[in-house]
Amino acid sequence: MSETKKKKGRHPGVTLAISLVLLLMSGYFLINVFSETRITYTLLTDINEAKKEYEALKQETELLVNERDKLQDPNYVENYARGQYLITKEGEAIYHLPAVNDNGD
Repeated sequence: MSETKKKKGRHPGVTLAISLVLLLMSGYFLINVFSETRITYTLLTDINEAKKEYEALKQETELLVNERDKLQDPNYVENYARGQYLITKEGEAIYHLPAVNDNGD
């Protein structure tokens, strides 16, 4: 009977060593998986932020290009200068009107 037990089973020390090695390898791989998942999440967050910034810059660029095109029109430049900087033509006078209050005063 003792001969059949020796042939069937391994030494308990070898089985324990193999189990520990497999457990350590599994732990190592799990740590790597969690690390890669964290890095992937961080990169996806960065990509989404970059896309938002890109869209904002794209809209700002459109506004600036539109303003540039307007500034190439002499009539727009004249009206802009007269409205913003109170530039007048010869013989014109500028009158400053008081602000109207909304509470009926």
